[in-house]
Amino acid sequence: MNSNSSASGRRWHPDPARVMRLPAHKPAASIEPHRVRCGVCGTELRTLHLADRCTFCDAPFAVDPSETELIGPHGVVPFGISESDVDVAFRAWAKEQLLARGDFKREVQVSEKRSVYLPYWVGWTNLYSNYHGRRGHRVTRMRYSPRKGHYKVKETDWSEVSGQVEHGREAFSLPAFVPLEVIDGITEQRIGEVQKGWEFESALPFEAGLLTGHQALRYSVEPEAALARAHEARGKQVVKDIKRDIGGDVAHVSGSDTGDVAVKCRLVLVPAWIVEWGFAGKSGSVILNGQNGKGAGKYVQSAGRTVALVGSIGAVVALCCGIGFFASDPDDAEDPGRGGSETASAASVETPSPTPTVSEAVSSEPELTVSAESSTSAEEAASTGEEDGDGNGDGGSGDGDPDPEPEPTAEEPDPTTEAEEEESVYYENCDAARAAGADPIYAGEPGYASHLDRDGDGVGCE
Repeated sequence: MNSNSSASGRRWHPDPARVMRLPAHKPAASIEPHRVRCGVCGTELRTLHLADRCTFCDAPFAVDPSETELIGPHGVVPFGISESDVDVAFRAWAKEQLLARGDFKREVQVSEKRSVYLPYWVGWTNLYSNYHGRRGHRVTRMRYSPRKGHYKVKETDWSEVSGQVEHGREAFSLPAFVPLEVIDGITEQRIGEVQKGWEFESALPFEAGLLTGHQALRYSVEPEAALARAHEARGKQVVKDIKRDIGGDVAHVSGSDTGDVAVKCRLVLVPAWIVEWGFAGKSGSVILNGQNGKGAGKYVQSAGRTVALVGSIGAVVALCCGIGFFASDPDDAEDPGRGGSETASAASVETPSPTPTVSEAVSSEPELTVSAESSTSAEEAASTGEEDGDGNGDGGSGDGDPDPEPEPTAEEPDPTTEAEEEESVYYENCDAARAAGADPIYAGEPGYASHLDRDGDGVGCE
């Protein structure tokens, strides 16, 4: 990866001579079907393929791409699986399907097979990016607040940067056709499974005669669309390269302009076999790699094996959830006994002034209005009675009945509660924080939260 970072904002443009231009062409969708005359029966045919067979006499024919307004194939990958080997390759594929019925693997029959050449855009692209962003360096600073005193916070010092990065060359091979054009129900994922065995580097120079006897599709996906997909596939790596070039402890990419330094894109035809199968009144299609026989397609599933697989997956998930549950810290569970003692302790803290001793029995008699002085006297009398142990203190009645319950004095505000309320300050967004005059909010101060600190530098609503 080549780079040229700076803070001057200079933009770098590649040498146009280095960028390989695609040949002039029209969009494939705008081109009419090819007109071909069969060399055997003389029938005039209209086709969208580069090669096929006559619908009347089954004679093979091929189209000269130079007579069309399409980009002609650059190479042809030869077949490695002959027609006689297709049945063996198909049965090998069927046996590999774990969820297929056992009788399907043994009794499935090939009803039809045809060879086809599929178009692929193959090449490499060398990307560059002009970017601008910010480079951050993490620092630790001392802060002060009346409530917390001096404390340390981690902050990020940002500086604006811009530069250029050349990301290097990377190869790509992408279908130049829509998978449904080959087999009904085949997906691009399935095509990707078969694609792994094609050796694009073994392609022979294109000759129309190499297509004779096979069906050959013309491309329907434009090369520009294939290059865009190749760029998209490299998107994450492009961002990583830019951030690496920005450097610092934290890198932020504000914007980038990515293009090609050089491009090589060629149309290559690769071999495949389309196999139609039949079993127990059902039918389906499979595509086989024409070089190594690797396949992908539909098959008849076994209900029992499918249920067993789903059950196994469910058991594994349940086991993982159970391990996670029993591995939780038991100290996190609320302890009623301990919670009661903490509540009692908190209650004692909430009443810094002496409290009167009262009976737990609930009295239905009307409450007495007691002044602060009489409340104190009643408390002293009750305390004296407790010390004597006979319930007849100086302030008590001679028959041992409890004195009338005095009215508790008003409790003073708890400073601990005020601190908790201060800690529970919450701002939904920075507008709310600014309206309260709290911006900026530093890490550790009341109201600080990660959703207010988008860049993670320890300063919210900066």
